[in-house]
Amino acid sequence: MINWLKSAGKSLIYRGVEMCVRPSASITPNTMLLIRTDAIGDYVLFRNFIRVLKQSSEFGDYDITLVGNTAWRELAERFDSDYISRFIWIDRTRFDRSPRYRYKILRQIAATGYSVLLNPIFSRSYNHSDCIARIITANEKIAHEGDRANISAPTKAIADKYYTRLIPAPDTVMFEFYQNRRFIERILDQSIDLPRPELQTGSSESCFELPAPFAVLFIGASSPKRKWPINKFIELAQRLSAENKLGIVLLGGPEDKPAALEFESLSPVDCTNLVGKTSIIEYVEVLAACDLLISNETSAPHLAQALGEKPTVVIYSGKHFGRFTPYPEEIANHYRVALHPAIAGAPAEYQQRSNSGTGTGLPAIDDTSVDDVYSLAQSLLSAS
Repeated sequence: MINWLKSAGKSLIYRGVEMCVRPSASITPNTMLLIRTDAIGDYVLFRNFIRVLKQSSEFGDYDITLVGNTAWRELAERFDSDYISRFIWIDRTRFDRSPRYRYKILRQIAATGYSVLLNPIFSRSYNHSDCIARIITANEKIAHEGDRANISAPTKAIADKYYTRLIPAPDTVMFEFYQNRRFIERILDQSIDLPRPELQTGSSESCFELPAPFAVLFIGASSPKRKWPINKFIELAQRLSAENKLGIVLLGGPEDKPAALEFESLSPVDCTNLVGKTSIIEYVEVLAACDLLISNETSAPHLAQALGEKPTVVIYSGKHFGRFTPYPEEIANHYRVALHPAIAGAPAEYQQRSNSGTGTGLPAIDDTSVDDVYSLAQSLLSAS
């Protein structure tokens, strides 16, 4: 009851802020507002389609404004500025917690009227994307029909009316890159020959002193349920060092520093600890240079595949099976997933449950064994 009251109170504050924002009274011709406020991995699986939009006959002469998540700001500004005329960045934490900051950002976005608004996020969230569509002046507002993973049914029914067109959801669970391609194909009314996500950095050198050869262990994730125990990473590092002669590099976010320090204090294997010490570009450069990636289910596997199918083992936490994990074989030949036995035994049944949006009944990532993860890593190393 208390949580419900807090949520209801926050929603009222949000609505009050939105009502104070005055939308543009006019529309600037040949302009597009593209909303992509989700995480790094989501952007990696979408970003190549911005080029497709910009090179199309329909939108080639449009100025594209991208509303994005500050988490991947450096990535987009480095690699996608050729296609984006203007960036507006949202710090999601501040956007959620500060009405003043929320008003400032919404006012900035709403100051321009656009020819078309695109919201390609399949699992839309009212607080981070639909609220923007609500206050924007645009001739067309197009979004995914999507699912209810991040939004309640009553709120979604209201938010759906903010758009002039909804792209219907497929009948089955679809890998996210294909879902993005399908969305853009419906917008352009043509098929798109883009088989896989790509990120070309132009260099595989890092500013850090790295061992050679080496494996990256990405110990971070967006929630505790996605994090494999650090003692298992330590055991895995010992085997990779002793049996495969690989150096060990740790990656993760600033919030993972305590876990990285625990790794250093307990592991008999020396490691290069870069947890919380890299920019996103430096993080990409380390992945581009590595010989093997073993990671929790987070942005690292998506970046590694976009960089050119780096040998990757994902320790799967159990959510959105089939959407983000595993990668289809035709996209990634050097990608393996350590599945909990409950998933491996009935993948089709589990796929429906894990994409229901309830988050209930997901197996514990702690149950995934070191033997299983190492065996998958060994199969990749043997094939290379």
